[in-house]
Amino acid sequence: MVRIIFLLSCFLIVSCSATKNVIDNRVSLSSRIDQDKWMVLCLSNVSSFRKEFELETKQQLIFHDVHAATSIEYLPKELKKDIETKNRLEDFVSQLPEKGFSMLIISTMGSVERTKLDAEGYFGDFTLYHYITNVYSLEDNDSQPIWSMCLCVYDYQLNQLTLSDMVHAIVAEMAKDEIIPQIDSELLELYHL
Repeated sequence: MVRIIFLLSCFLIVSCSATKNVIDNRVSLSSRIDQDKWMVLCLSNVSSFRKEFELETKQQLIFHDVHAATSIEYLPKELKKDIETKNRLEDFVSQLPEKGFSMLIISTMGSVERTKLDAEGYFGDFTLYHYITNVYSLEDNDSQPIWSMCLCVYDYQLNQLTLSDMVHAIVAEMAKDEIIPQIDSELLELYHL
């Protein structure tokens, strides 16, 4: 029994010995991988819509190999149309470069209009919602967006669209305009018995 304990302890000592890993001289330890970090901000006073929109946008940006975070993680308070919220948002945006963010994507309901004619040429009483998305570079100190899109949705389309559909349309257009990397994906055909 003593021999078994002695052999086991010797085995443990030998297996726990330190190993030396050699790093190739060609790899610089001071170099780092620079990756754009995007902040997703949905300006909506409906907290549930804001949260879901930002999370869906973040997921789709990550799918396109973009490092993204949501503003709701940093600003969990409800966004109201008042001076206090405006000041909080200005402070938040001004601190983003210090936190490592290089890009800001802002989405909001731009305007709502009544129209008698829809995009397909049909007459009626329609409400047209303009959902605006702007992308800003935080490194430029310029208040002009580097990319902008207006997603127009008619009232009769609202019951057919999901939040994911809206975000997918925005992100797909960003990829098409080469604001974010285009990811080639193929539908996977599944077979079952």
